[in-house]
Amino acid sequence: MEQSDEEELLDLLMRWEELRNRGQPVVIADLCRNRPDLLDELLKRITALETTSWLEQPLEEKIFCHVELISDPEQLVQAANATIFSQTGKILCRVTKLKATKVAAASWHQAEPKRNQVSQLLYDIDWQLNALAEPTQLKAPASKPEHWLVFSDELGLSQQLQLKCASAQIICISIGKGERFASLSPTQFTINPFETSDYIRLFEHLSAGVIRRCVYLWALDLPNDVKPASSLTEQSGLAWKAPLYLVQALQKQSFAGGLLLDFVTRGAFALTANSQPNIQAAPLLGVAKSILAEVANFSCRVIDLDPTPAALALQKDASSLFLEFTQPDQQPFEEQLAYRNSLRYAARLKRVAPVKPVPTTPNYGLTIPASGSLGDLAWQACERAAPQAGEVEIEVHATGLNFKDVLLALHRVPAMGDGLGVE
Repeated sequence: MEQSDEEELLDLLMRWEELRNRGQPVVIADLCRNRPDLLDELLKRITALETTSWLEQPLEEKIFCHVELISDPEQLVQAANATIFSQTGKILCRVTKLKATKVAAASWHQAEPKRNQVSQLLYDIDWQLNALAEPTQLKAPASKPEHWLVFSDELGLSQQLQLKCASAQIICISIGKGERFASLSPTQFTINPFETSDYIRLFEHLSAGVIRRCVYLWALDLPNDVKPASSLTEQSGLAWKAPLYLVQALQKQSFAGGLLLDFVTRGAFALTANSQPNIQAAPLLGVAKSILAEVANFSCRVIDLDPTPAALALQKDASSLFLEFTQPDQQPFEEQLAYRNSLRYAARLKRVAPVKPVPTTPNYGLTIPASGSLGDLAWQACERAAPQAGEVEIEVHATGLNFKDVLLALHRVPAMGDGLGVE
């Protein structure tokens, strides 16, 4: 099934559910009046939904399951039919030909501790270099010029991007911020970012079906610092209110070839532990994740640029964005990207290393690892030495490694005294 057919089918299912929730009679054939070719598939999906509708109802305090084995007990893979009953004996559902593989008791008990380790469930974002792969084939020129909708920033990145679009015969429609909706030319408009009716009027003037890409650059105009004179909610309106109104307007449109929505930010992602992300852009990241999870009729991603823009960097940023936007369709689609010093990074999940165990003895300390690797630093039990004449004993509440300790742990300088903490 084509993607456009799948989207049309989802719209029909939503319409069917809406009518059903209102208690109105639904004639499936009427729903498919304009798309009779989808009637069979729609009936299948509605039947599947009605079959599992009991899942939406609150379950009783106790339910019962009867399992009937239908395969040879000696076989490795067992098959069975399962029936779920309510307390009154009403059949809630049946599962037929349920299959399960036998597991030895020893291996089951061996795997049990791993499932209980919280450290096995902890992951963090790891930003990894992800250069654009060389395309196996050039992107075929479109029979008609592409139309891009660009929500222009105030620093000039949109202007640089429009120059590149013009050289590639891409029609760029610029949307600027203003007090009210205004049509300045066929390719230039202004709207009030926080007025939902302006977005509706904008698409009434545009042929939404030909728009291929929507580039949201307004997040680049967010302030880096929070101003105490007004609330954070007001200051970050370009990161949540304007994107929300835009997405609501986009969902009411029909796009012939599918729409790509790109949110462009600056310094929104912390690629290293020492990075300070722009918290003003945080709501936009949440909006993007919600779109990915809840909106089916267009794709969405976030592209984060270098935190500190420079006049000369605008051309470089425009080149990176234009190259990203014009990649062939076979390139993998990344939902989160970041550019730092012209290098492309993609977000990946990595397992969080477990916390180093602390000895059960009352006294312990860090020792210089024999490997010379900071990853091998570990707490070691040690003996408490009573203070001698002219010495005092202090209780340490918190401590850390200074630069000299790091060099000692890395074996860059010879150890002195007892090792770490000699200063």
